[in-house]
Amino acid sequence: MDNRIKQRHLTCFLEIVRSGSIIAAAHQLNITQSAASRTLGELEEIINARLMERNRAGIVLTSAGETFYRHVSASVTALKQGLEQIARTRKDARQSVIVGVLPNAAERVLPTAVARFKARNPGCPVSVVTGTNPVLMQALRVGELDFVIGRLAAPDDMAGIDFQILYQEQLAAVVRPGHPLLVLELHEEFMASLAEQTFVIPLADTIIRRDAEQLLIAAGVKKVADVVETVSSPFARAYCLQTDAVWIAPWGAVEGDLRSGVLSALAVDAAATQGNVGISTRSESGLTPLARSLAAELQDVASDTVQKSQVSGRNQL
Repeated sequence: MDNRIKQRHLTCFLEIVRSGSIIAAAHQLNITQSAASRTLGELEEIINARLMERNRAGIVLTSAGETFYRHVSASVTALKQGLEQIARTRKDARQSVIVGVLPNAAERVLPTAVARFKARNPGCPVSVVTGTNPVLMQALRVGELDFVIGRLAAPDDMAGIDFQILYQEQLAAVVRPGHPLLVLELHEEFMASLAEQTFVIPLADTIIRRDAEQLLIAAGVKKVADVVETVSSPFARAYCLQTDAVWIAPWGAVEGDLRSGVLSALAVDAAATQGNVGISTRSESGLTPLARSLAAELQDVASDTVQKSQVSGRNQL
């Protein structure tokens, strides 16, 4: 390796990729924006290649940047794993589990699994981090997370990542009780009225955004008149209860609301939106004993939920 490349260069580069912008990276690293830009410029000059393009939306890795990122992140991950292994051999090492979870998977099986894990491992800290898939998968690759719970990503995004399925679920179109669409479902004007609604849908860079669009197409909505984009279930739920918006949501995020009558489901075809939800881990490093224990609890909870759904006749898992 070129001895001109320092740890600060690699740290800055990885943080820019993780944060999605130079400004955000500078904030996280507690340096000025100009210092972060200068460090990145030094790195690009040393390796004689442009690593990323800057635009108003943030940064986009070039082909050279993608290659450099894969190798650097793997190297840094290996270094962190070595340090973690040393730390685990120390008697005073803090034992904990850090889990990344996509918002659509946060409410269904994780709370019960964490409760069971805590009962078996009292005093063991568990940290649950939410975010979009790109952010969580980058954190997983660099060793900041033990594993990630969410939908199976595209093949190109799963290089170096193992996936273990927990369950399958579809999306649902839900509205507040008493919504005008609920009385139109058996009438011809339902389709026309549906197309005029405001839809609450996942952000553009999320895995389930394409599934949400497929659901709308299957429901006859080829062009959406108005949207609110979010991955926050609490916001989406509150917004739908206050307005006539239609929330396109993962079944796991609204199952409790539908069962209790807080929200109502529209009769739309969601078969094309069914996807696998599971645990993503780094292929090479595997899991620590504690992380493996929590993953096992997740498997058990998911299995229990599948059986309950089959008994009750709800084939959403």
